[in-house]
This record gives sequence, structure tokens and C-alpha cells, in this order.
Amino acid sequence: MEKPIDVSLHAADRLIEAAQAAGVALTVVSQHRFDEGLVELKRLLGDGALGPLVLGEASTKWYRSQAYYDSAAWRGTHAMDGGSLMNQGIHYVDLLRWCMGPVAEITAVCSTLAHQIEAEDTSLAIVRFSSGAVGTISSSTAAFPGFPQRLEITGTEGTVTVEDGQIVRRAFGADAGLATPAGSGAGHHAAPVPGSDPGSLDVASHAAQIADLLAAVDGGREPAVTGQGAREALEIVCAVYESSRTGRTVTLGR
Repeated sequence: MEKPIDVSLHAADRLIEAAQAAGVALTVVSQHRFDEGLVELKRLLGDGALGPLVLGEASTKWYRSQAYYDSAAWRGTHAMDGGSLMNQGIHYVDLLRWCMGPVAEITAVCSTLAHQIEAEDTSLAIVRFSSGAVGTISSSTAAFPGFPQRLEITGTEGTVTVEDGQIVRRAFGADAGLATPAGSGAGHHAAPVPGSDPGSLDVASHAAQIADLLAAVDGGREPAVTGQGAREALEIVCAVYESSRTGRTVTLGR
């Protein structure tokens, strides 16, 4: 099913339980885990190339017009959509959690600054991970004209930066102060990108996730992206919303 798994943890839990009771495979679209750059980043993390992790940053600075929200009654609503973080930013929230590990606490602010919608169009969160590392999550659909989604993971031995699924910079050890581009350079984002054009999404990573689901069904194993994995990303988004609403730090995993 498409992301998010749902807009509430209660609904997500019901779905996960129903799939388990029925004995069927459940996966939630998190296609960016299958992006070339993320596959390589996870390999580097698994090899310990970055050393102990200290900082993770996930940024979604996209632009959506008011016409986008007006195109369907459910868009931008709390009950059926959520705002920029729940709809657009959750992909890189998922990647941040996937790379950095469990989240311990979140402090956040959310605002609706450029659209007539119920939910937020801009949010910012400070994250403390269970490991002790820290991070940030930013998301907006008011950032004209729209920019690549960005994930940066920093450890004591290096940093890797990913933009729209491609590694654009990696630096390790003694070379940590040197920029070493890994993509095609300045022209990499010359074509339309999802940050400004929802129709420009590449389908290769979606296809890879669907192939994984089919292989999981055939092999009797869990998909690479499970319902529980999707719930973890949703829990972070819900904690951002709760922190913004209450003005307090929210502890996860209670």
C-alpha cells in the first residue's frame, strides 16, 4: 500500500494485526530505500565506514501550489492526509530512521504559512536518537520553486550526502574536509524533480520494491519494508505533530 501506512498509530496497528492474522505479506511504499544512493549508503554504514554516528539530517523542501491542495478534498486534511511532513516528508523521515536507528525524543514546531489547508505546510524538528546521536527533520511544501530531497549522515569518520536518491558527496577520514562529488555534477537536477513537479517521479525504485514484495510472497519471507518499519516512520511524524501541538518534547518508545 502507499505511504503513509495510515495517519494514526491506532489505525496502523489494526492494519498490521489484520495482515498478521490473515497470514499475508504487507509492505508500504518506501521506494527510496531501493534508490541506488541509499543502497550504497546502507552498505557503508554496515561496513562502519562512517564510524559512530553523530548527526543525521533529513530535508524535504518542496513546492506545491494552492491548486494542488484544492484538486482533491482530502489533501491537507488532518483526517486523510496530514501536511507536508506526513505526505511528502515521510519518505526521508523513513530513511533517517533506517540509517540512524531508533528515535528517543523529538522537539518540533509546525506552521501553515503559505496555503489554505488544515494541516501544516512547514515543519522543523530536533531529534535525539537512542544511540545518543542527534538530528534534524525539515519539511515544507512552501519552498519555491522546490528542491531535491536531502539526507546527510555524519559519523566520527565521515559524511555522506544524498540528494533525490543519489550520493552527491562522500568524505572519509583524513579526506573529510574535501568535497568528493559522486553524481553527475551541477546538471544532475536540471530535469524536473518531484520537489516542483509531482509527475516527475522515477519509477525504477518503485519497481524494485514491488519485485521485493513478489519475491517475499514466493519465498515465504517478510518484505524488505514491513508494516512495522512503516509504523516507525509514522510514529516519528506523529511525535512531531504532538510536540508542535503541546509545545513539549515527546519521548518515543514508551
